[in-house]
Parts: sequence; C-alpha cells; structure tokens
Amino acid sequence: MNELNYIWDIYNSSFPEDEKRSIELQKKILKDSRYSFRPLKDKDEIVGFIAIWDLDDFIFIDHYAIDKKYRGKGYGKRFLKELLNEFNKMIVLEVEKPENDIAKRRIKFYEELNFYLNNFSYKQPAYEKNKKSVTLLVMTYPKSVDKDTFNKIKNKLYNDVYEFL
Repeated sequence: MNELNYIWDIYNSSFPEDEKRSIELQKKILKDSRYSFRPLKDKDEIVGFIAIWDLDDFIFIDHYAIDKKYRGKGYGKRFLKELLNEFNKMIVLEVEKPENDIAKRRIKFYEELNFYLNNFSYKQPAYEKNKKSVTLLVMTYPKSVDKDTFNKIKNKLYNDVYEFL
C-alpha cells in the first residue's frame, strides 16, 4: 500500500463523515500551493498525518490524526509541538463542541499544548452536497482572539479553504 492510500485510510477512520472530503475533492486541493498533506513518521513507519494551510496570517490545521494503533503513545503531542516550532505565526484549528467525552478529551489535549478555545459561533460549511455543515469551535495558538480577529479568521477560512466547495 502506498503512503497516500495508508494516510487516506487513517483519514477516513478518524473523522465523522460530515467532516471529511471525498478523494476527488482532496486531489483537487492537493494542487493548491498553500496546502500540504504530510505523513507523520517514526523512523520509516507512518503513524499519522497532518493537513495544513498556510494562509499568510496564520496556519490552519485542516486535519490531524494519529493511526488508532499508535494513539496514546505521545505521537500526537510530539508532532504538534514540532509544528508549533516550525511556524512563527498563529495556529488555528477546529474542534467539535465539548458535548461528549471524546470532544472534551480532544480540547484538553490542545489546551495542554497552549491552544485557546474561542467561544464564538462557527459553522464549518458542508464539504459536499450530500454532507451537512457542522457547528464547531475554533482554537488558536499561542493566545485567544477577540471577536474582530475571529471574524477575520472565519472569513479567511470560508474564502480560501472552503472556496473549493
């Protein structure tokens, strides 16, 4: 199995249906120079992946997942710390509302890495016609943002990341 297929399997098993793209849409986005879809490796073994957008004022973590068989072994924090050190700008990501244990644990994971949960209303647009938009929250590193900054982030995501929809 080649790297992209293996990463695609991790992607499909890690996210709810409404929070992921089809392979066709993913291939289209891969052509955008602002976007990168990186394998995360320990030696030669792929343990996960991260998909990011470099959007001038900030880096947007579009998708981030560790393969189920490697979870709980410190890879998530290790690779995210490496990313935080790589870029000298704000990092933005979306999380589900803390309405279940998994979402609460995920938010706590990011908070332990100094991300801030911003409690502003936010909807991720539907990726495709057969999918639903999703109410999410936005987390930012290294600090929280005010309403004006949040609106700039939201508009940039809607116009640049979700323009492909």
